[in-house]
Amino acid sequence: MGENNAHIPRVRVQDELGRVVNVFLLSPDGEGLTVGRALNAGASLPSKDVSPLHLRIRWDSTFGRVVVTDLGSATGTYLDGRRLTPEMPYAWHGGQHLRIGRYTLKLIMPGSASGAPDGSAQPADAADTPRTPAPRLRRFGVAFLIGTLAALALAAHIVLSRAVEILSFALIADGGETLVRFQVVNAQRVELLVDGQPIDPQRLSFDPHTGAGAYRARPGERNFMLIAYDHLGQPATSRLISPAPIETPRPTLTPLPDEIGLAVFAFNGVNKVNDLSDIILSRGESLLIEWDVVNADAVELQPAGTFKPQDAVRVAPNETTVYTLIARSLLEEVRRSVKVIVVDAQATAAANATAGAVVQATRDAEAAAQAHMAATATAASQATAAAIADAFARAQEAAAAKATQDALAILNATRAAAMRETAQAYSAAIAQATADAQQAAATTATAVVRTTAQAMEARYGQYSGVWTNDDPTTDGITRLIISNIGPTITVQAFARCQTRDCDWGARRQTFIGEPFSIAFTFGDGVTRRLTFARVGDKLRVTDADSRGPIRTYTFSPARLPLAP
Repeated sequence: MGENNAHIPRVRVQDELGRVVNVFLLSPDGEGLTVGRALNAGASLPSKDVSPLHLRIRWDSTFGRVVVTDLGSATGTYLDGRRLTPEMPYAWHGGQHLRIGRYTLKLIMPGSASGAPDGSAQPADAADTPRTPAPRLRRFGVAFLIGTLAALALAAHIVLSRAVEILSFALIADGGETLVRFQVVNAQRVELLVDGQPIDPQRLSFDPHTGAGAYRARPGERNFMLIAYDHLGQPATSRLISPAPIETPRPTLTPLPDEIGLAVFAFNGVNKVNDLSDIILSRGESLLIEWDVVNADAVELQPAGTFKPQDAVRVAPNETTVYTLIARSLLEEVRRSVKVIVVDAQATAAANATAGAVVQATRDAEAAAQAHMAATATAASQATAAAIADAFARAQEAAAAKATQDALAILNATRAAAMRETAQAYSAAIAQATADAQQAAATTATAVVRTTAQAMEARYGQYSGVWTNDDPTTDGITRLIISNIGPTITVQAFARCQTRDCDWGARRQTFIGEPFSIAFTFGDGVTRRLTFARVGDKLRVTDADSRGPIRTYTFSPARLPLAP
């Protein structure tokens, strides 16, 4: 086995202090050796700056070269200081340093660190051997015997003193258990320690002739040390630490420890965490209030009572009521209040009728103002005509009694007075009609603005709430938390992962109309664009993946357990 390994390239791994922590053999051809933090990697390097599957090393025995390929690692792979392009193979020559995270990998090609001079001597030609007397031949035979014994002793010393070396030491996942495999040369025996303690020898296998060994690890065992001893008892050691399991991060809505957080505070499915505006409710109509509080020791909803941190209650107030959610812990208290305005259905109908009557009255006032203006102008014209006729009559009388000049003066004075009276009446009518029209227009505009704002708020809030996928077995998006502050809509998405749902985080987008969509951008150029549409009480979501597939989901409002 040692002779075969002499023709196989080796990879020596050193940490940041230059200590050799592992040595791996490269198998000829095939898929190559995968290096990474994962347990199923061919060569496991336990470090957070090493990706689970960081790079692949392949030995092409046909051309006698070694090729390395970065597998899209997060921290990168550096060959003599230059970062490798992911998924692109590069030739790796002996003497070049390959760095991943805090580790430096050195390639040892066959024949680069081995080889020893041949110490055997060739016998002389018998024809060239001078003839000597018998005593001299005996002396030569003794010297030759001594030299042969010395050569054998030297060869035995070289064989026995060859340094023991650990070629590989790695963790391999085999079905439901984990195996520790190692390969050593020039080792007479090995010793394996787990967390500093000797292992059960029944679980360890080792063949001194081939140098191969394995150990079946128990659950929870992570820290391994291999000690290999040569024929003279000289040791070689190597340490292997299995990486700890990586936990899925909690959703971003989870607050810091000891800090009370409110993820949901909804009324009839509309989330009000960031918008605590008033709610209008008809008398006799019920209202579902639901909440989700974290890091709270006690939760109280006044005036309903005391409940669990994640709970819901249905109320039907007969009069306007302020509902206050109070979450308490040992260090703080958080309050959220919403005013529920209760209106009578008959009063509402009467108010609507009154509003219609006001609008009709405004229109009637405008028509009356125009009619009044026309009537005033007509009356003024008639008064002017009567005054002129009267003036002519008096002028005729004056002409008969006095001079013509006196009659003309009376006529001019009467005409000027009539014209002033007509102008004043006409101006007053126009001013009154203009004021009435402006007041009616202002009232109408205020009603239009209020109605438009309520309509737009309904469009903003139709997406708000906690939504769950109708398909519980989906491998895509499982849950959505949507809220809005005015036209700004915030969407937080959760997708299916192995142990728990993965949090995509929250994205914000200004609502400008339907259809409404928002994009989630991830690393490596991957974008997931979600488009939302309300269909009855459902939420239909189209998921467009930049890598190709487009999927459509149907979501329903989340159902929280009701209070007893």
